[in-house]
Amino acid sequence: MAVQLACGSDAHALIPAIADTKFRGPGHNEVLADNLYDSDENHRVAAAEVALIAPTRKGGKKAP
Repeated sequence: MAVQLACGSDAHALIPAIADTKFRGPGHNEVLADNLYDSDENHRVAAAEVALIAPTRKGGKKAP
């Protein structure tokens, strides 16, 4: 697992982190994450290893 700067986005770090955890030993069955990680891609790839639990991102137009 690589160290990242705090000023950079880690939105794409979830899948490598799951793989690294599985490599190091028995991983987890579930991953709780914030909505930054709630992408279709993350859910699709993570589903092979864990249940990804993350709140959905709000979409649509902002209220006036």
